[in-house]
Amino acid sequence: MIDSSSLRFVCLGSGSSGNAYCVCRDDSVLLIDCGFSFRELVKRCNASSIDPRQIKAALFTHNHGDHIKGVAKLHKTLSQVELFASPSVAEAISAESGIPEEEFVCFEYGQDFEIGDFGVRAFHVPHDTPDCSGYLISAGEWRYF
Repeated sequence: MIDSSSLRFVCLGSGSSGNAYCVCRDDSVLLIDCGFSFRELVKRCNASSIDPRQIKAALFTHNHGDHIKGVAKLHKTLSQVELFASPSVAEAISAESGIPEEEFVCFEYGQDFEIGDFGVRAFHVPHDTPDCSGYLISAGEWRYF
């Protein structure tokens, strides 16, 4: 965990059994990937002193199961959470999860956008899937990849 007085980066888990990360500032949380069941995600958030109800948005890197396992239940349970993905990843997650594609906010690489107090820029990264995103997240003077 990287910590500052107003910004935290928390790895909730990284590996073939699931991937999820949080960037937290004050009462706002960005979730990057949701590769655990919703119940496991909540358990890991609570263990890291993160209130899952403060998640403002979920950003997806790609559509492998270990990155999207809990997205359907997350979307159903925490309807305030906006879903962000590249167009092809949104389409793939929609097909796998049953979440309508229109529920996703889609972006183009290099595009800057804001989610609450966070600035976000998505960029393409090579992976074993045709379309995989990385994110530069900023809040004030802090920036995380």
